[in-house]
Amino acid sequence: MRAAALLLAALTMPAIADAQPSGQAEQAAEVADGEDIVVTGMGATGYRLTADQLRDAVRAFGQHRSEFAPDATLRWRVIPASAAEGLTVRLASGDQRIDVPVDAAGEFSLPAETILSGDWRLQTNAGRRQIRIRPLTFSPGGGDSRYRMGDARLLCRVFWAFANNQFSLFQRMAFGAVGGCGSRRVAIWYRSEQPVATATAGATEFAVRPDGSAYRPLLHDGAIGNDVPVVVTFR
Repeated sequence: MRAAALLLAALTMPAIADAQPSGQAEQAAEVADGEDIVVTGMGATGYRLTADQLRDAVRAFGQHRSEFAPDATLRWRVIPASAAEGLTVRLASGDQRIDVPVDAAGEFSLPAETILSGDWRLQTNAGRRQIRIRPLTFSPGGGDSRYRMGDARLLCRVFWAFANNQFSLFQRMAFGAVGGCGSRRVAIWYRSEQPVATATAGATEFAVRPDGSAYRPLLHDGAIGNDVPVVVTFR
């Protein structure tokens, strides 16, 4: 099916967002427009983070959390964490501003109710440079090396909320027609910041790219329950 093949090529990359601050806080008086923040798909493809996309991602998280990861939280991570040094983040809508604390690991949370209430943009002090950020949908105790399978399934839905309006109507229909994130015909690769050695869920071993840059969790495999831990080891 040509439609499925087109979308397959577009989605074989893991879910990340993009960020790189200027590195000099004293030069960061000006706050960049939120569209200078780029969400990269599950890999290299970039998606500009607009107010609509941010709202769609938060809405998708709320819509699918109960099914896949009822205790998960939606957080964001600056990639790499060192890029968060001197970085300030805030939400802006009209004349309103809300400062967003960024922790030592380069992670932050955004108030869902606020984002859903209006036209809120995410802004930084990174000037004209792109900022890489990555959405995280871990349940309590989860992290890069161990998390629930349901967390991965939820992450795919959040990412698709960013990406879907970047594709043509034809491609969006094809993605839905083959089953979206739950389809065996759509290859979803999750990129890792560290080279991956192995990735498993119970007795199931996931494919890992030769250079260790990404692995493919089998989101469609109903035999792998949402509570099954995904364990990732690094080289």
